[in-house]
Amino acid sequence: MVSWCSALQKQLLARGIIGPEGHPMSRPPAVEGEAANRAIRIAEVLGAPLYIVHNSARQALEAIVRARGEGQRVFGEVLAGHLVIDDSVYRDPDFTRAAAHVMSPPFRAPEHQKALWAGLQAGHLHTTATDHCCFCAPQKAAGKG
Repeated sequence: MVSWCSALQKQLLARGIIGPEGHPMSRPPAVEGEAANRAIRIAEVLGAPLYIVHNSARQALEAIVRARGEGQRVFGEVLAGHLVIDDSVYRDPDFTRAAAHVMSPPFRAPEHQKALWAGLQAGHLHTTATDHCCFCAPQKAAGKG
């Protein structure tokens, strides 16, 4: 079975998109929203509270807002970087700078930042965090070409 991510990566490779710019394209916001919704619905069936980390997309925020509106105990977190860095970093002509920003979930278009800020201000997202998972430059360069 091919995962959705692998399938999208294969499509991007076939189109000749082989650099960091393809990273957010292989992990679209709609899939993040669907994942948040699935976790929310499973927690609903179990009657369990849910804390969703690393929200980066408007669609995930919308799933949290919808569930909270239905009375579910769902809490959301956003990484500080997703509030201030957008997906333009993946199009930097310097591969090293572009690759340095590859992380999951990827940085998103500015419209998502705007939604995340509004979600924090409205109390729909409950905390910000940082996440450090160190990959050195040679490790990130392994994907070059």
